[in-house]
Amino acid sequence: MMWRADVGQIRATAATQDQGQGVILALVITAAAASIWVIAAELSAAKADEGLIRALRVALVFATVAASWFTVQLIFALHYAHEYYAPGDDSPNDAQGLLFPGGEAPDYWDFVHFSVVIGVASQTADIAFTSKPLRRIGTVHGLVAFTFNTVVLALTINLLASLF
Repeated sequence: MMWRADVGQIRATAATQDQGQGVILALVITAAAASIWVIAAELSAAKADEGLIRALRVALVFATVAASWFTVQLIFALHYAHEYYAPGDDSPNDAQGLLFPGGEAPDYWDFVHFSVVIGVASQTADIAFTSKPLRRIGTVHGLVAFTFNTVVLALTINLLASLF
């Protein structure tokens, strides 16, 4: 549904579904932190295993990391889209807050692209912030991404050092 949504559908969803956005973002950040804690516990348990069990446990950990990371990016992408297409304060137009190249109205894929770039690099690429509220959300997103990526890198190095 999300991948095929047109601008009108995104605008309608933005008006109805992004209520309690701060709570949702806090829950996603908490879930990502909890997943890192569980990943660390699983990696500790994998040290005692051998053979196929160890390989399966490590594969599960990496799959969990990838799923957790993508979930965080997807939630931020939805949030950016809903903020962008939310009605403006004193205007029937969209609030926007991001400047997309090309002149076309952005769809969910554009917001996923934007979110993934921040999640990978903790910066933007070809899309610019134009509003203070979205810039603040982008700062939180960048900090969450940097922390998550740093912890995952540290856990991976620890895992490789302890398994070999």
